[in-house]
Amino acid sequence: MPFLPQRMRDMRILHRDTLEQVAEKLEISKQAVSKYESGKMIPSQNVLERLMALYNISADFLSKEMPEDIRQENMSVLYYCQSAKHRAKTEEYLDTLVKYAYEILRVSGIFFPVSAISLPIFANEKTIEEKALRLRQYWRLGMGPLPDLDAVLARFGIYTFVYDFMNEKLDGCARRIGENGIILLNSTKSTCERRQFHLSHELGHIVLNTMEEGSADAFAGAFLLPQPQISKEMLRTDADYILKVGNEWGVMPECLLERCRSLSLLGDNQEKNFARYKNLKRQINALIRNKNTSAGEISDMDKELQIGKNVGKIWEDVSQRERFLEEMYIPLTFVTKLCCLPDTTFSSYLKGAGDAETEGAQFSFTFL
Repeated sequence: MPFLPQRMRDMRILHRDTLEQVAEKLEISKQAVSKYESGKMIPSQNVLERLMALYNISADFLSKEMPEDIRQENMSVLYYCQSAKHRAKTEEYLDTLVKYAYEILRVSGIFFPVSAISLPIFANEKTIEEKALRLRQYWRLGMGPLPDLDAVLARFGIYTFVYDFMNEKLDGCARRIGENGIILLNSTKSTCERRQFHLSHELGHIVLNTMEEGSADAFAGAFLLPQPQISKEMLRTDADYILKVGNEWGVMPECLLERCRSLSLLGDNQEKNFARYKNLKRQINALIRNKNTSAGEISDMDKELQIGKNVGKIWEDVSQRERFLEEMYIPLTFVTKLCCLPDTTFSSYLKGAGDAETEGAQFSFTFL
């Protein structure tokens, strides 16, 4: 059975371990870990057993090839906030997670249709506002609220995943891979209204093909809250009314307030518009504190992801499980987390398979 160094590296990266930390946990040298990950040395059976116990992985995972369609030439740049601390490590971490998300999408596509990304061609001179409206028209979404944006994006080839970024101060990231778009959100910031905004923000990166955060924010506001409709609905601009309309549209009140400011709906000149914006921001924050709640905690926060629904249905069909397990090269624990599935989804299988895979098993690894 071949040993694939990248699998070992993946686990270290996703658990945010350093070479030194892995070496200490496996009771080997840092140089040995480096050589294993680079393919210059093959771990002994004893080291492999400790590695599998450390990360709760199987021998199959350490030997399963990554699908060929996950290649650099098939991927766009990784869109994320590049001001993040320790940028190289952050990008390496997100890059691995996005590849895992795409693998889940690829396998689910064996059982369910997976849509190819569908975007209009934009004229270069179009503004962000015009591009957001054009996308709504192209997708035939009308001008009203988008209560289930995750499902909308999936219809047009852009799939949402979530993951706990382990203290990484990022809201999400996005990437195009082959014919699909992948959006990965930080689950610790994934309340319903925040999810709507962050999805639209990452969509902005994909649509505009830009790393610029301000442009993605502007696109999110214009896409979620289209100017023709919002200008009609904002009959008043007091704090209570903004909270009410924000709730009806499923967006954070600060997002609606920022949109009103950008559309100059708060005053008849720039100075008045901005002064009113600052005053309303204080009032809205006070109202939220007094209600002992926070923006983004008003609606149901437990909506299933479209990809999670599909994977759940596949697993419920006993006749499909074997094929699913044969095709999936990533550990099921990561499938659970990325798809926002209940922790119990694969529990019976993992409990039954874990002992056979990691205790007393004999391995015959060869360098590939």
